[in-house]
Amino acid sequence: MVRRRGDDDEYAEAASRSTYAFASDSAPMISERIAEERGRDIADVVHAAIEHSFRASASPKNVLCKGMCRRTERERDGTPLRSSTAVSVRCVSSAYEAFKSPFWKTFCERVGSGMMMYILLYCSVFVRVGSDADAPLLQICGYPMTDTRRKQAVAKAMATSKDRARKRRRQRSERESVGNEARGVESSDKVMESKCEQEPTLTANPFISSIDVREVIRLSDLYGRACAQNEDASSPSSSEDIMQTQEEPDEEHVSGSTKKSFRKPSWFRRRAAKQRRKTKEPSSVDVGADPDSCEKRNRDVKHRRSVRRTSNASRDNVVKLADQVFDRGVFMFRSSFTKKPGFPSSHPLRCNGTGVRGSRRLYHAIFKPKKLVKASKRHKTVQALNRAKSTYRIPRKYRTKLLPALREMLERTKRCPFARLLNKYAPMPRGLVVSAKKIETVSEESLLSSYTQPRGVAVFVWKVLESIVPAELLGSQDTQNKLRESVQRIVSMRRYERLTLHELMQGIRTSDFKCFKAETTNAGNAGQAEASQRKMVTKWMSWLVNDIVFPIIRAHFYVTDTQVTKNRIFFYRKGVWVRLVTATLQKLEQTSYKRLSAKQFTNMLERANTANLGFSNMRFLPKTSGLRPLSTLNKPTTVMLKSSKARVQRLKRFEAINTRLKDVQDVLHHETINNPDIMGAAVGDYRGALLRLGPCLRTIRRQRLVGRCKHAYIIATDIKGAFDNLPLETLERVAVDLISSSSYQTLHYAVVKPNGEAKYKKSISSLPRDKPDKVPGPLVPCADDATNTSSIAALKGESKHSIVVDAGFAKRISEDNILPLLHSHLRENVVSARGQYLLQTVGIPQGSIVSPLLCSLFYGHLEKEYKLISRFCTERSTVCRWMDDMLVISTDEKQATDFIDVCKQGFEKHGCTLNAEKTMSNFTHGAVVEKRTYQSEEGRDYIPWCGLLIDCLTLEVMVDYSRYSGEFVRESMNLPLARKAWTRLPERICGFLKPKCAAIFYDESINGKVTVRVNVFQLFLMAAMKTHSYIVAAAAVPGCDQIAPVTLFRAIREAIRFGQILIQRQSSMTRGFTDCRGAGGISNQHIEFLAMKAFLKILQQKQTRYKRIIQLLNSRLTSNVMKRASRNTLLARAMDPSRNTIFSTIRF
Repeated sequence: MVRRRGDDDEYAEAASRSTYAFASDSAPMISERIAEERGRDIADVVHAAIEHSFRASASPKNVLCKGMCRRTERERDGTPLRSSTAVSVRCVSSAYEAFKSPFWKTFCERVGSGMMMYILLYCSVFVRVGSDADAPLLQICGYPMTDTRRKQAVAKAMATSKDRARKRRRQRSERESVGNEARGVESSDKVMESKCEQEPTLTANPFISSIDVREVIRLSDLYGRACAQNEDASSPSSSEDIMQTQEEPDEEHVSGSTKKSFRKPSWFRRRAAKQRRKTKEPSSVDVGADPDSCEKRNRDVKHRRSVRRTSNASRDNVVKLADQVFDRGVFMFRSSFTKKPGFPSSHPLRCNGTGVRGSRRLYHAIFKPKKLVKASKRHKTVQALNRAKSTYRIPRKYRTKLLPALREMLERTKRCPFARLLNKYAPMPRGLVVSAKKIETVSEESLLSSYTQPRGVAVFVWKVLESIVPAELLGSQDTQNKLRESVQRIVSMRRYERLTLHELMQGIRTSDFKCFKAETTNAGNAGQAEASQRKMVTKWMSWLVNDIVFPIIRAHFYVTDTQVTKNRIFFYRKGVWVRLVTATLQKLEQTSYKRLSAKQFTNMLERANTANLGFSNMRFLPKTSGLRPLSTLNKPTTVMLKSSKARVQRLKRFEAINTRLKDVQDVLHHETINNPDIMGAAVGDYRGALLRLGPCLRTIRRQRLVGRCKHAYIIATDIKGAFDNLPLETLERVAVDLISSSSYQTLHYAVVKPNGEAKYKKSISSLPRDKPDKVPGPLVPCADDATNTSSIAALKGESKHSIVVDAGFAKRISEDNILPLLHSHLRENVVSARGQYLLQTVGIPQGSIVSPLLCSLFYGHLEKEYKLISRFCTERSTVCRWMDDMLVISTDEKQATDFIDVCKQGFEKHGCTLNAEKTMSNFTHGAVVEKRTYQSEEGRDYIPWCGLLIDCLTLEVMVDYSRYSGEFVRESMNLPLARKAWTRLPERICGFLKPKCAAIFYDESINGKVTVRVNVFQLFLMAAMKTHSYIVAAAAVPGCDQIAPVTLFRAIREAIRFGQILIQRQSSMTRGFTDCRGAGGISNQHIEFLAMKAFLKILQQKQTRYKRIIQLLNSRLTSNVMKRASRNTLLARAMDPSRNTIFSTIRF
């Protein structure tokens, strides 16, 4: 027995409530020899299981083997496993460390070493971390849950519609069979009880409670579904010292397992099909039969066969077309261009020449046919070998029509007037002549507004297509109209939207392209000929977009996003963009960059040290005033270096700088978490803003109720050039002083949530100086110890009832490696811009993964140096900083003005100044600060700050939607692929609620009850606007039908339920603070009523599209629950149009 009388409490708790074990379906039966084997302790059993796993596979999947490897493969890595010469330990995993606890020693003595060996090899064991009932579970052996869930997701994504239909039919038949056997529908409790009765327990435990049984069933269902399809295919070992397996499983095991059905040989299937055709088809010598009717029936049978082949071919073609996605990134951020308008010299339409040979080369570039002759040893000469390589087969049916069309396209390309078409349909702005004016005479504002509209770009591209592509390769007029709409959609799509070949082929008729069709076809191969023609048309359309449309856009326009509208893309003529970049580079060389000569650049890159980061390319992001330089540090770079001694050029490659800086980021992030005071008043999200602003706002509100405080002074300002003006010497000193240890280690692990979603994370910790050679790990030192605070601290941020899998991968980070990388990144940051190499002398690069952290560290250092926190943060005043945006709230005017003076004097000494243009306040202080607020139509003054809208009178916090004013909501979202548009609609509507659903908006100790409900109502108003924009945009995609009203109503109901959970979770978070206990919350009925009214208000403005949805929403609002909510005066005041006037200016 596992449990005995007299066991201590820790063992009883671990055996009954904290440990779960499940055997997989493919595990062999337990023999008597395994059950009776004893004599080895737990350490020897664990080592034997690890050695057995590595003998069976070079990389075993068992979680117990994480962090280990074969000794013969990596002799220098890790330390050898105790009493083993074949396995070495690179990282001590939590699973290996868990079996060192006293519980497993006692458990092994009671069940025997053979049974323990069976558990380690064929079972999955989970141990609860911590003493809470909903604490995460740690998997310590068995097939990892992360791999099973990932394989299931991949299999689900790769499944075709036929596979999904087969799965639905199988599930339906299983449900019907279960229903027939049960003769009725059981409740969920009865199903759970039946499962509890039928589930075989691995360890007979009479002390386990009913709650733990439900937890066991939940885990068994999750793990059983995961392992059913992804169990390791390796056969069980036949070694007698490990176990004995039965040759024939019992009937229960056979009936429960799913076996692949037997398929007869191909020759037998062909013979059977031939016999079936003979029996079904009428004979030509049938006595008494009408010859005309027989001929007609034969023709119908052949037609049905050809149609069947065509449908199968088209179905396979649809699957392949949907998987091919056009990469629009080939023309994004491309600043290089040719001297004359047109294609570059390396384009297939220019480099292949003209005539017959040019058309054959172009045919090969487009359709990539198979080689006619393979190059082999029989080709003695180089000419014969080259001729064999360049000989391709062109079918006869394409020589008479297709090759002449391609030859005509080559000739048309030579005569195409690119410059005239460009100036006609995408002209330069008035007053901007490239050859007449200089850069100094043109302002940056006029250059920034000189972009070309997407409609003009689409017209220009289409006119070029009409000029160079013959009519027989563009199809009929209807096909040309569809193709023109596709070109318009390509240039109008948002930044991260994608286009598939399947969407492009919608509305394009294959029969219009006569040059791809054979001249003569038989009735028997009509389906095959049609499939071949469609395949050729598909290849042609793919090449037309990839090699003509995209190069035309890339050669004549610079395509970029902007800082204001991140998803919308803008098209600048190359001449306009060159002027903008040149003017910006001239300013940068005067302020923060230094130009390097070719020799200096070569010397910097040829240094042979580990801290040589290389260089990065610079791109420019348009903003309201000028261009913002960004370094693309997330991409590898290559450069051709010339040797000074020998006249030889060599190619040198550099890894992405952000990849090499990940260790620096991990160390700095770890130190800031351990020492949060170093960050000063910095916050990174709305939760941090609530923790920073909440105590002060609550104190001021309480004092206002008793009449002690009448007015509050608020100022929101911005630090000008926060990244560009930082002094590097001071910044490096602050970062170096932060590093407190000589070495660190990062441990990787994965977390599987109850819904099956897996996320990979890492934990970093500092190593003691007295043990520098210690083997790294584990993540959880003692997994089954309920009083272990270190394991709880490591996993306290994980979700409830989640499963943690230690990856067994660790990396040691030394101080000697971090400091040179940090120094090289700050002092030797080299960028390439328009063929020039620049060295940054002031500021930090924007685009680095460590730049935001370094910026916050520097301003936190300034706050500590000038004592901004200790002097100005009291009960009735506070300071909050979100990166470079600062907010000050105080009831003392002198204290607020002193803060501005101190910041102005102190920041200017370090090269930083306050941006007067972006400063907003409700008071005036000399020439530095002027009173400027955002005033609503009600006449109330607000201060906007980082998405928050603070009422100057009541200090209530609302969401700032002013950035949407006058803009289309469609510009703020991206569409998924057409085949996923409606399936992801509920997920997208829920995603519309997440960004602005924070606790600071629903805290009734800060905001009034009406303001809280206004925030809820406006949250769903914006979600409704985005939902309408999403539906309209998705319906306009070719091949995407209109959504059913019931489906949309269900998605809205699901989003409302999600919003209720999210708002209640945020509201409960605020009630946990010590200074706001007793604060009420908003009920779910009120949330649902406000959400329904918000969707109804928006959708009623589009009644022709949502007639049925409006009826369903009204029917829900007529229920008794909603009628009771409608009588509440708080909800009526929250929905007052005067409080939501900002939404009348938003376009959707």
